[in-house]
Order: sequence, then structure tokens, then C-alpha cells
Amino acid sequence: MRKFSRLLYIINTLRYKHCLRAEDIARECEVNVRTFYRDLNALVDAGVPVYYDRGYKLLNNTFLPPLQFSPDEILYIYCGLSNNIIPDGIPHENIRKKILAKLSGTIKNVPQIADNPDAISIYPRVTSKPNMNNKIFRILCDAITDFKSLEIDYESLHADPAVRLINPYSLVFRGRSWYLIAYCHKREEIRTFRLNRIRSANPIERRFRRLSGYSVRRYFEDRWDLFGGEIISFTAIFRGLARKVILSGVHHPSEKIKIIEGGDVFYSAKASGKEDIMRWLIGFGDYVEVTSPPALIDEIKQHLRRTLKVYGERSV
Repeated sequence: MRKFSRLLYIINTLRYKHCLRAEDIARECEVNVRTFYRDLNALVDAGVPVYYDRGYKLLNNTFLPPLQFSPDEILYIYCGLSNNIIPDGIPHENIRKKILAKLSGTIKNVPQIADNPDAISIYPRVTSKPNMNNKIFRILCDAITDFKSLEIDYESLHADPAVRLINPYSLVFRGRSWYLIAYCHKREEIRTFRLNRIRSANPIERRFRRLSGYSVRRYFEDRWDLFGGEIISFTAIFRGLARKVILSGVHHPSEKIKIIEGGDVFYSAKASGKEDIMRWLIGFGDYVEVTSPPALIDEIKQHLRRTLKVYGERSV
């Protein structure tokens, strides 16, 4: 048995058999004990976690069981990892590149993928500047993993920069930017922080526990998009091109759609994040008419008046 084959054989043997003596493994590999020890040293030097405890063993959870993926499944995994939303220079990026390198070798053997690797692609547009946040990104990743609180210097849109004590929960890429979801001790609630507005992040020797019941899915389920606030119910009528857009997809889990007289679409939904809702509605221009609630209609009117004033002061 050649050395490479022996090394693989030793690894697989230790995965499924425990407390083996050097003599036992050497006998199965058809070599003497001294050769086995040389092979063992080669495995240890390569990073294979072999240890001795009343026999040689392999550290548990070192290897995943073999997984079988279809060509379509490989394509989707490759597609998901091929995007570039993770900043360069952080540990997760190195892991992503290693996985992609392994998948690239597999893809070469799958004709339907090798002939057209870009058949399905994800290229999200990133508007934040991740290269500015590499150090902060790494600090946040470590703090989330280690359940350590942080002091961050944060510059929000509506206030001057201020130091916040936070318990970091999750990093989320949503829309076009990275965001941190964290418990803010100042606000005494879970808040959303845009990553490129965090000017600095400093770990402190204070560990935390997440609030009971927290998950990213639950955090966003009542929100229209990113930000929360008071939950509002609203209705609107969509016409023309907007009608086709509304009928072609699902825009919020709570939405209800009804075709009314003339083929227009009566739309209703219930969500938090009034600014996000307004931004979405205004984006349809004169193809949408908001019908309730009155407070939302008034705010949209005020926004449009301010916009009209800006353009009304310019000569065309």
C-alpha cells in the first residue's frame, strides 16, 4: 500500500474504529510499527487531530459524513457562494474561497455546469463600502461568536455620533448593505445598525445572553423591509404598470390582493417601518393611490409637496 493510500486508510479507520493500538493499525496497513509512526507524524503535521487515549482516536466532529449532491444542487451552492458581498480579509471570506476552490474542481466533472457556470448568478449591488469596515467586521464576528458586549461609536442619520453599549446578535446583508442587529443598552431594545456608520468597535470584558426567543426571521417578520416601529395597516389601489408589478410577486407576507372594477388592484397589508412603506409606495409614482390610513396619506402629501417645491424653484 502506497503512503498516500495508507494515510487515507488510517484516517478512515480511525473515523469508524476507536482505541486502536499502533500494532493493530500497522498490521491492517501491512507495514511495521515504525512506518506507522512516520505516517502518524505526517497526519499530525497536516493538521489531522489524532490523539491517544487508551488507543489512537480521531477527534469527534472533525469530518462531516459524505454528502451526495446532484448537479443542480452543486450549481446552487456554487451560485450562492460566488457573490462578493463579504468583505475581503475576514475569516469567513477565506472559508468561502476554500469552498469555492473545492467546488470548482467538482464542477469541471459535471458537463452541464462546466459548459455554462454562469447559468444562474447572484450579483447583489453593494452600496456600503465594505473595504472600510474589514477590521470592524472581524471584531463584530468575534464578539457575536463569543457573546461579548461591545462599545461602538455610531453615527446615525438623525443624530450626532455617540458611543453605544451593545450586545451584538447577528450580521445581516439586506437590500444593498450590511447591518448589525444588536441589543442597545441605551434604548433598551434590539436595534439595527448600518455597518458603514459604525466608526469604531471595542470589545469589553462583559459576556451576554441573547433575549429569549430572538431569531433573525422573527426580528424581520413584521417589518416591511429593514426598520421597525409602529405597526400600521394600509390600503392602496394600483393601476397601469404598477398593477402588473403587484400581481407578479409577493411583496409582504401580510398582503391581500383583490382585482376590482376596471382591472385595478386593491392592495392591503400590515407591517412596521412607515418610512420603508412610504418609500415603496412613492416609487410607483402616479400608478398608485393610497386610500388609508389618513395619517399615511397626509405624510405622503407633505413629502410630495416638499419634492415639488424643490423642482418648482428651478427653471426648466
